[in-house]
Amino acid sequence: MVYQLVKAGAQLKPDTPQPRVFLGGSVRGRDWRQDFFSRFEQVDVTFINPRLEAYPDPQLDPGAHASQTAWERSMLDQADLAVFWLGEGL
Repeated sequence: MVYQLVKAGAQLKPDTPQPRVFLGGSVRGRDWRQDFFSRFEQVDVTFINPRLEAYPDPQLDPGAHASQTAWERSMLDQADLAVFWLGEGL
């Protein structure tokens, strides 16, 4: 079985395979998550990907920003492991 991917805003189902890995970190530069996924093509794992194309600005849209933050915290609580990539130069 190949890995499963839970995208930002989606909820985990009770039967979502474990381990569940939250992929946090930098969104600047290349999308490191795609490189990461390719290493697990045949592994029974669920990746939780919080990456959005455009993150809500907390000053312009505080409600959307709060919703994204709450979703990320909830997913971190449900994850078995969290991987954070800070990127080159950080």
